[in-house]
Amino acid sequence: MSQWGAYGLATGYAVDHTYSYQEILAHYYTGTTIGTRPASSVGVLLASGRSSVRIGSAADFKVGTRVHPAGNPLVSPTATGRIKVEGLTGTFPSPTTFAPGSAVLALGSAHYRGKLVVTVVSGRLRVVNRLNIESYLKGVVPRESPSSWPLEALKAQAVAARSYALTSSGKCSGFLCSDTRDQVYGGFDGEAASSNAAVDATTHEVVEYGGAVARTFFSSSSGGRTATPVDGFGPGATNLAYLQSVDDPADLNGTNPNRFWKHVYTARAFGQALGTGAPNDVVVNRNDSGRAGTVNVMTAGGSTGFSGFTLRSSLGLRSTRFWVVVQDMTTSRRSACKKAVIVNVFSRGFSNATLQQRPVTGSTWTAVPLTRVDATHMQATRRPCVSVDFRLLTAYATGPRAHHSVYPDIGMTLNAAGTAVRGSVNPLLPGTTVTIQRHTPSGWKAVASAVIRADGTFSARLHAVAGAYRARVIPPASTGLVTGYSPVLHVVTS
Repeated sequence: MSQWGAYGLATGYAVDHTYSYQEILAHYYTGTTIGTRPASSVGVLLASGRSSVRIGSAADFKVGTRVHPAGNPLVSPTATGRIKVEGLTGTFPSPTTFAPGSAVLALGSAHYRGKLVVTVVSGRLRVVNRLNIESYLKGVVPRESPSSWPLEALKAQAVAARSYALTSSGKCSGFLCSDTRDQVYGGFDGEAASSNAAVDATTHEVVEYGGAVARTFFSSSSGGRTATPVDGFGPGATNLAYLQSVDDPADLNGTNPNRFWKHVYTARAFGQALGTGAPNDVVVNRNDSGRAGTVNVMTAGGSTGFSGFTLRSSLGLRSTRFWVVVQDMTTSRRSACKKAVIVNVFSRGFSNATLQQRPVTGSTWTAVPLTRVDATHMQATRRPCVSVDFRLLTAYATGPRAHHSVYPDIGMTLNAAGTAVRGSVNPLLPGTTVTIQRHTPSGWKAVASAVIRADGTFSARLHAVAGAYRARVIPPASTGLVTGYSPVLHVVTS
């Protein structure tokens, strides 16, 4: 059962009427019926391995057969394995039962219905709350489902919690755990009038299958589809006929904070968490419960398979009900003004994406048209004449910026006599200096210079000897361009 799904069904979300608690339970536990069981008691482990505890009450209470006045006495083990209670002479055998009078007992600052049984185990104290199951449920239901929820949802929680308690194997030293290992138990302090009413209205009721009490697993949220035990807990679990995977659209009601969640990773962080290299693709294969069964992580070194449970553990995910969305964008790092720049987009797990660009001279991002190449690739062609940043946006994440530097497009030729060079620059950049350089054993050295004219052309006189030449332009920073060079001009003399 999904607790948020039960809430959705009780409010009529995604169904044609508001569900009763019987209908809610029948939806989640296939083929079951509601039956009854006689009153019984349970034991809940509250503390273990303690050197001492304080157990008391606002009214007189009993320790074994002796009466202790109201208070909060210290309880500790003796060297011989017996129990000492502050305020009473002598010691008590292990185990010893603390029973309430006219007020509930307290363990420290927390209060509990029923009795508290103290046992010395390896020189330390263990405290178990012994109480009837109906009283126990009053401390469970409002901790598992908010007490403000509709009464039918709380009733469904009460019956499921009662059934679970009756079928629990006692995960905490043979007793029920007071946390999520079994059911969260808040004792008397956690009770609420609405959830108490739900427990009272369903007294003794359980979920039955084939005449036996059903093992009523439940969780906070299903993500829109419940899981079988094996798909939900792993290969060590056992699938049961009444725990089938069922569609659960009511779980996706707008009040449910768990209906959508995401974790965003860089490729490097994803690979580090799994012990692989940075992936270039990730493919999820789903099991019959709509969860990640196996996950193939592709890197430059090949493909590595993981179970959905491994990914959940390694990445700290909430469940195996996840999808992996892969978005990647690459582009060249530099180009000349107005030359074609190809932006490549890789996509998996989403259909809509927006590529945006922003010139370094501006602050506004604008959309760039994308063309679909195949099922996982898209592409855009740009011809910028200013350095620009690109980024990819999807409903899941905004990718990192990719910077593309643009430099002036410079052309240069040498006259036949080898006494002058002429050329042009795009964009025009009038008044900017062009430096003519020759390659020497110690690097590029300036041999001439010129100023770009209003029409973008330039010329410079020089005495050309055999060697390699190029023109360099350093644009003003305000242009958004980086330093550019012409193609190398090779001069051969005979």
